[in-house]
Amino acid sequence: MNRVKKLARLLTVCGMVVLLNAPMAGAKSDPTGSVEISIKEFAIGVGGQKGEGVLTFQGQEYPFKMKGMQIGSIGKVNVEATGNIYHLDDLAEFEGVYFQAKASITLKETGKSGVFLINRHGVTMYLKNDSEGFDLTLGRGGIKIKFDKKHMTKTQKEMISKK
Repeated sequence: MNRVKKLARLLTVCGMVVLLNAPMAGAKSDPTGSVEISIKEFAIGVGGQKGEGVLTFQGQEYPFKMKGMQIGSIGKVNVEATGNIYHLDDLAEFEGVYFQAKASITLKETGKSGVFLINRHGVTMYLKNDSEGFDLTLGRGGIKIKFDKKHMTKTQKEMISKK
């Protein structure tokens, strides 16, 4: 068990060094929005993610759903994340596939991690997570985000349709 803890600490330190330096490109500008996300993850080497969240952009809230996969992970966790969005100028640029680099460790009940995501439009998210369950990750993957139009007002639907 002592070896597992040492390995977990080493992987966490290495991953956090990478992740803490990655968002510096986004941090040069002010955030253009923020998100709150709830995700369920399950993995044995390769895993899946499914969740929902709310984007706050220009004073309005927009619900969305997300699903994805990840390589380099083992465990089952529930994740609550918050973070900033950078380089989002148009709502139409928010939807799509985000690539992620992630380092996390959750042993016993709770853990903390950081996730850096970027899509093809250059929209960047840097999330800070609290998780419950068991998880050991130093990997990458992708998440597809789509607005949850079922839970939007007519005005919100019109805003995301504008280009």
